Amino acid sequence: MINTAEYCKDTLDGLWHSIRQHLEEKEEVTLEYEEDMFTDLLNKGIESLLNHLELKLDNEFCSIPKISFGSQEQVGDVSPYISGFRSSLRGHVG
Repeated sequence: MINTAEYCKDTLDGLWHSIRQHLEEKEEVTLEYEEDMFTDLLNKGIESLLNHLELKLDNEFCSIPKISFGSQEQVGDVSPYISGFRSSLRGHVG
């Protein structure tokens, strides 16, 4: 949905030029409403995706305050809570 809305929004300018070429009288034609609609659809799609990710990661975010970072003996690139994020996102983000 996001890709389609973005594609439609991006191709509106070409459609506008094509419509103007076929009109006998060069009356004012605007596709601003349509562009706004595709922008809104694009924004709603991104918002929906972010809401879905937030729900997928809710348990991981809730577990962070329970971790005693001061008692961590070793600092590294991979930690248990990051591994939890990674496993929750696997299959949902490419």
